[in-house]
Amino acid sequence: LAGWSLEKIDPIVGQLGEPVGVKSYKPFHSTGEGFLHNFMGMVGIPIDLRPEFPAEAPLVLLTEAAKLDPDIVGKIDRQLREGKNVMITSGLLKALEGKGIEQIAELQILDQRALVEDFRVGWGPPAKARKRILIPQLHYYTNDSWSLIDAVDGPMGWPLLHDADYGKGHLYVWVIPDNFADLYALPDEALNFIRRIATQGLDVRVDGPAEVSLFLYDNDTLIVESFRDEAVEVRLVGPGEMKSLRDLETGEVLTGETVPEGQGWFRSPDAGKTVIEVPVKPHSYRAFRRQ
Repeated sequence: LAGWSLEKIDPIVGQLGEPVGVKSYKPFHSTGEGFLHNFMGMVGIPIDLRPEFPAEAPLVLLTEAAKLDPDIVGKIDRQLREGKNVMITSGLLKALEGKGIEQIAELQILDQRALVEDFRVGWGPPAKARKRILIPQLHYYTNDSWSLIDAVDGPMGWPLLHDADYGKGHLYVWVIPDNFADLYALPDEALNFIRRIATQGLDVRVDGPAEVSLFLYDNDTLIVESFRDEAVEVRLVGPGEMKSLRDLETGEVLTGETVPEGQGWFRSPDAGKTVIEVPVKPHSYRAFRRQ
């Protein structure tokens, strides 16, 4: 099986460059939210895991494992003051309570949980998950910071993705379900929003359901791989100059459309970018070069 797999990738592996992804910091010998980065990769967020803090990154993604660094709050503070962004998980927020994180944002992970399946993304209509999901409750002070995605149950709501301004940057808090695999059950609308925030330092992102991974390289090549049991069509969102994708194996060219500007509240955050529809068969991958 390994020999067959290696022969299959031989035609394309030499055409790929160095991998790139969302910079995430995991200190040596650290623990906390074990293997969560793998689940993030399975919801379409390419991860570039580093043992040193990537201060040069426009956005740094931090899980609970970052708590092992005794200066992690100071490093978060410096990133935000310099106008860069930091995304932390609910596990890390809980671990840093009482250790200075409250000087950056008055947020708290409560002991209570919420069992939810309805989500409101921004000002959009409600979207339903594939199952009910158990999430930690994030407490915040109204108008001091803002919920970007809400988990909703009747008249009550709790943040799934939260935004707190600090210095010149933004501290995003991603509330992780108790069962990491429940990330796969989130509605596409919620995953698309999370990906747009998390991958803001990358040129290309994937929109669509979970269990489809994106691999990016520094020479305009990329791979979309589906782990789903059924065929799926995802959307690759890239810069305006990305007019098409050429399949590295078949030579097929997929063309895209430019996202219109819109006006006022209806202006798309992807205005001017290119969107290309990519069909992928079950348990298979497609490799492309951006053109």
